[in-house]
Amino acid sequence: MAGLVVLYCLYYSARRNKFRNQKLRIKELIDPYISQSILTSMETEETNLRLPGFEELQQRCHNAYNRKVIIEELILARKSLSGQAAETVRQLYTSLQLQTDSEKKLSSYKWHKKAKGIQELSLMQQRQYWKNIYRLTDHHNEHVRMEAQAGVVRLLGFIGLRFLNTASYQLTEWQQINLLYLLQSMPAADFKGIERWLHSQNASVVIFALKLVSSFRRYELHDLVMKCLHRREPAIRMQAFRTLGNIYREDTAERIIHQYAEETYDNKLEALKTLGKIGAEEVAPFLVEETGNADQQIRMEAARALLQSTPAASEVLQQKAIDDQSWNTILAQLENEIRA
Repeated sequence: MAGLVVLYCLYYSARRNKFRNQKLRIKELIDPYISQSILTSMETEETNLRLPGFEELQQRCHNAYNRKVIIEELILARKSLSGQAAETVRQLYTSLQLQTDSEKKLSSYKWHKKAKGIQELSLMQQRQYWKNIYRLTDHHNEHVRMEAQAGVVRLLGFIGLRFLNTASYQLTEWQQINLLYLLQSMPAADFKGIERWLHSQNASVVIFALKLVSSFRRYELHDLVMKCLHRREPAIRMQAFRTLGNIYREDTAERIIHQYAEETYDNKLEALKTLGKIGAEEVAPFLVEETGNADQQIRMEAARALLQSTPAASEVLQQKAIDDQSWNTILAQLENEIRA
């Protein structure tokens, strides 16, 4: 038995070394070729893939493991490049017909292969596969779902967000950040769908829609955002306060104050921050009243908002410090913030 174990270990070690050496040889071939192709395209502003070594690359692609290594190297290069250089990598990927390998991964029963195939096709801008990827945007596996959602946005831009119409799973905070990042790198466009998403029963879809309104300054949706302050989910109302801070109008502050008494503690703090961002002098009486709140954090946020709303705030707060010594600490912190 011990002998069999030793033989298996020797076999496994030899096999591992074989693949390691094979991978090294392929990398030594593909990496300089990628670099030379990019340099040539930058110098001539045209892509020429028929450089010395291309035929050898094609020959090496007859081996499945070699193709796997070449795809990995091209994806690694694509992630760090943009413009003409990125286009050169994309063309090399398609010239070697590597998209067929990525497409096969979409049908894999293994989630990590499926997710990898999505990423490869979307990073390499293989738009002909957008429908295949779109079907996976509500997949039960979180990793596949996130890659598919990011993938359709990479391929289609704002139009790709239509998966939000039927999203049944919650969008994670990280996924929302990732989608917003992808959209920010694309040309600004007037896109449809936000109105529908603001009425979604999926709380994360509503929150993401509110972030879109805020990021792209969709002022015309102000009233729909205001209606989100009446949703039962505290997280939606919190994001609505944040969004209103970027698309406010003359009556926004007054309507926030009207909602304030009904809010949770955390949302009251967020409402005060929004009032400070709006900086409307007519809310000063309300903020002065809140500086008398029993909770120190509420008093702090109210004082900060007051300083942003009226020139008379400093005098009011100095008087409070005379009457109540606990205000000295609050004032000291606010003064440090102003100086910073």
